[in-house]
Amino acid sequence: MKKTLASALLLSLAALSAGAYAGQNIEPNNVPFQGVYGTPYEGPTRAQVQAELAAAKAAGQVSNVEPNDLPFSGAYHRVN
Repeated sequence: MKKTLASALLLSLAALSAGAYAGQNIEPNNVPFQGVYGTPYEGPTRAQVQAELAAAKAAGQVSNVEPNDLPFSGAYHRVN
């Protein structure tokens, strides 16, 4: 009796959940993200970024050197 009831319950749950697996995944809100408060972000163009980089290089604000380019001396510095 218990085995029949358990198998009937299992088959009924499988039959009821088959529709969830077979159905299409329809999202009611399928509008793509429009930016914050509906205003898309319009950042600087490539030409503007290149112009800013050229101006920064001309002003000496851009360098290819690490700010801390000292050689590694270890955790403890021994004084002789």
